[in-house]
Amino acid sequence: RRAGTKPAMAKWIIDQEKTYAPLATGCVTVSHAIADTMQNDLGVARPTVVFNAPIVLEAPEGFETRTIRADLGLSPQTPLFVFVGKIWEIADGNQKIDLIIRGVCRNPEYHLALIGPLSDLAKEQIEKLVEEEGSQARVHLVPPIPSEAIIHYIADADAGIYFMWPDTRNIDLTIPNKLFEFSLAGLPLVVTDLTSTRWFCTIAGNAVCGKSQQVEEVAQ
Repeated sequence: RRAGTKPAMAKWIIDQEKTYAPLATGCVTVSHAIADTMQNDLGVARPTVVFNAPIVLEAPEGFETRTIRADLGLSPQTPLFVFVGKIWEIADGNQKIDLIIRGVCRNPEYHLALIGPLSDLAKEQIEKLVEEEGSQARVHLVPPIPSEAIIHYIADADAGIYFMWPDTRNIDLTIPNKLFEFSLAGLPLVVTDLTSTRWFCTIAGNAVCGKSQQVEEVAQ
């Protein structure tokens, strides 16, 4: 699950799973690809799949009329991409926030809203990158909002964007809740071409899936 796990530790973890998982009364996981893998690798009955999908309710108090576009003061004609979720430091792991920023910023009229918690270091890195790109007015850091408000809040954006590179099987096989949030908000998606993400987007028919880490290709 974690990149960089020492081989001896990884083997120990796998051995523990193979020993104890078949003793469980039942197993639950979040994607069909992980369910298939658990069944094949651990010898368990096929786990029940419960998606990371948000419950769709009425907008909570204070968010009945609030939207991301209104909060940012953008006209309906301004192209707006949104990212939702915790924002990691740019150099940390496989979350390609820097690639998202550079790709969006290469299109002069596009705006990007990054919605979610971030550390002081991540904020500093993003602000420096945005300054280098000359796009200070088009990249917006938005504080986290209640999970039950997300679908309503982002619905007037133009697209959701989410890039991860699979340095672990977990990243390749899981289905992030972002995909459900974007889709239930009625947004088309720009996402990484990963196993479970591709499965989800093929069924939903609402995404452009890419494999490139080249800025110019992403920008197109």
